[in-house]
Amino acid sequence: MKPNLLVVLLVTVTVCVLGAQRSDIAHVLDVLTYPLTQVQGDSQSLRTRPSLPRTPPVLANALTVELRSLERTSFLWGDSFVYEVVIENTGRALVTLPWSPDDAQFGDSIRRSPEYVEAAVGVEVRPRRESQVAAVLRLQGLFGAPSVPGSLPQLAPGERALVRVPGQWWTTEAAMNSVVSLQQNGRMYMRAVVVFENELTRVVSKNEVEVFVAAPIG
Repeated sequence: MKPNLLVVLLVTVTVCVLGAQRSDIAHVLDVLTYPLTQVQGDSQSLRTRPSLPRTPPVLANALTVELRSLERTSFLWGDSFVYEVVIENTGRALVTLPWSPDDAQFGDSIRRSPEYVEAAVGVEVRPRRESQVAAVLRLQGLFGAPSVPGSLPQLAPGERALVRVPGQWWTTEAAMNSVVSLQQNGRMYMRAVVVFENELTRVVSKNEVEVFVAAPIG
């Protein structure tokens, strides 16, 4: 086989493989570049919110979560980082996901609607493999309602959705002290978690990533 032809074949195979890996990603949300609504005056996040409509645990039973990527694996307390989470529909029916990080688009009247959906995505920290959770780092809210276009995409069985999230290695002081006391030689294990607020349920990734976290000074 001629060398040039071999190169072409290798490139073609590589492109096909990469294309196949992304072909089942039906929806991609990059929170870092999402155009958020500018809010003047008091922050909406500080206002009292109406109670969420409660729904049966449908999403939690139909989805699996994967921590697809982590920007790096060595941290100082307070460090910011970026991670990617893949949500897969492993059920037999269409599911609808809340898919907008723009909290300001969802006023109180929308949140009172029975069709309003809210979730949060984040990472949790464990001191050892398969051990109990020591802390959950900052969560990223995701919101959805029929009145907000594009905020409730549907995921067919077998399809996946990817969300790229900004995170920070920080939590409450009590949780931080717990993490510091439990970690062994700075090693910790991170898993992705998606919390479905309406259902009062959460889905945790089966895979985890080993990281090193330096103890805080002082």
